[in-house]
Amino acid sequence: GVVPLDIGREVGFADTILESAVIDELRFYDRALSESEVTALYALDSKTLPSFQIIEGNFTWHEAKADAEAKGGRLAVLDTQAKIDASNAYLQELGEWPHLWIGLTDEEEEGNWKWVDGTSLEINNWSDGEPNNSWFDNTPENYAVIASSSAGRGLTWNDLPRGSSLGW
Repeated sequence: GVVPLDIGREVGFADTILESAVIDELRFYDRALSESEVTALYALDSKTLPSFQIIEGNFTWHEAKADAEAKGGRLAVLDTQAKIDASNAYLQELGEWPHLWIGLTDEEEEGNWKWVDGTSLEINNWSDGEPNNSWFDNTPENYAVIASSSAGRGLTWNDLPRGSSLGW
């Protein structure tokens, strides 16, 4: 079970306020954390940071979305800087990764990017010149990916067409 922990905090010379808190997770590190790791752990955003998992394979964006939902999850919704930083820290820790679908599309209306939860894109991490809706054969690019570590774009996003098969 959960055991409450009383924490004493000195307010003034003689006043002490006891606050009740519950420890739900402890983490121990044998090294100093990077700035992005600290940001991911202690985001100033009031929303809880998501956990991430890469599913390897060849999925179109729609197949990846359906697979994520069938597993009880969803494609990543990176709608705050804290979430972008957390996903970037996760990928940096891996060291290398393929192109990865995220839960962002403008398939309903070109240029109107929305997350799979229905919210509009407000903060982004697009590569320079992206999204450009420009595939070599003029196929519309309506689905967002985090560029692979080998793409030379850093931890940025790109738009790709419907038929592309990637992990998520």
